[in-house]
Amino acid sequence: MPDPLLPLSVLPDTTIDPLTPEVIQLAQDLLVHKLYFAGSFALLFFDYFLTLADEVELIWKSRKAAIYYIFCVNRYCPMAFCVITLYAYTSPYWSEQFKFPHRVCRNADGVSYSCNRFAIVEWLQTLLIVVPAELVLIFRIFALTNRNKIICLFLSAFILVECVIVLYAMSLPGKNNALPLPHVPIDSFHVCILFSDPAMDTAYLATAIAFDSIVFGITLLCTFNRDCTWGRAPSEQPGSEIQLEPAAAASKLVSDPGPNCDSALSHNSLRDRFRRRLRLHNRRLARSQVPSGPLSRILDTMRWDGTLYFLVILSGNAVWMGLAMYSRPGLKFINAQPSMYLTSIMINRLTLSVRRAARHAEEATMQTDIEWPSCVLSRSQVPATPRARAPAENAAIQVSFASVEERAEGS
Repeated sequence: MPDPLLPLSVLPDTTIDPLTPEVIQLAQDLLVHKLYFAGSFALLFFDYFLTLADEVELIWKSRKAAIYYIFCVNRYCPMAFCVITLYAYTSPYWSEQFKFPHRVCRNADGVSYSCNRFAIVEWLQTLLIVVPAELVLIFRIFALTNRNKIICLFLSAFILVECVIVLYAMSLPGKNNALPLPHVPIDSFHVCILFSDPAMDTAYLATAIAFDSIVFGITLLCTFNRDCTWGRAPSEQPGSEIQLEPAAAASKLVSDPGPNCDSALSHNSLRDRFRRRLRLHNRRLARSQVPSGPLSRILDTMRWDGTLYFLVILSGNAVWMGLAMYSRPGLKFINAQPSMYLTSIMINRLTLSVRRAARHAEEATMQTDIEWPSCVLSRSQVPATPRARAPAENAAIQVSFASVEERAEGS
């Protein structure tokens, strides 16, 4: 018996579409879609409770920088959207045009709500989940590439293109609606899913995969090439001018051995000796450009953890694009929102692991300062070890260096 409080305009339609093989296949696909999304929902909240203690300790109690606010958006927006989408995937009220009764809405005539109007918002939901995650990736690449602004601006252009594609897709009338469903009163068809224009999907996913591929490639390069400086020449590194002075003095000494040089020591042997010293000096200079200590630990965490997390993100987007292009309508966007939630999980994990590495490095530095006072580490307090008597050949070299310094002081 129909509810007497419902207006006639919202009484359910009793007509049922025939159960063709296509309808049965669509019902099975949508049931798989719902179960897969329910698993993603459980994974998102399970990871949240696993990392909640680390979040309180490493994020909420730390300094409130820009990465703090981006982390909060990337953490809680996907959870809110996940709850809303789960309701949209399970609510029995969705139909092509449903009216809420006057006992729910203040308007006595009822207010119309369409699944098409709700589905288009999923584009905006995609933007609000993906953009904060990609901003975190740009911050990490900025640190890995020695603050290279050109690479970061290049990656920011991909985010701008994604925003343009999403806003343009939302502005297209009639091209981004909900998936048309047959009128069959079963749970599989109580769902509201965005079924957008394939051209917009391909353009957006291609841009996202290109961004992820570039980030993954840069991370791999920085992982296996620790000596990459990216943005600075060796002469721009701090202290490099002071370290290059012995090399310049050695080159000058090779060209002018000085009057006090032993005649038995040939010019060629001096040249070979100083060439070896120059090569050794260059290797030491290259090592000095690689960060060490706490900064090295943080960068190592960003390299190795970031490589794993970026690979997971790239794989999820690639599966999303493959299903969107070649799968059946019921499975076309089965990995769309789970891929975004997985991206949020990986980015949050990366942020927490970097903060944890920084905390451990800071604690290790404090322990080192307590156990080894500065007076012990001072070079002036270390007793000089006795050295063997230098041969005449080395004495000639030392005299040559002394003559070079005397000439420099006299000039």
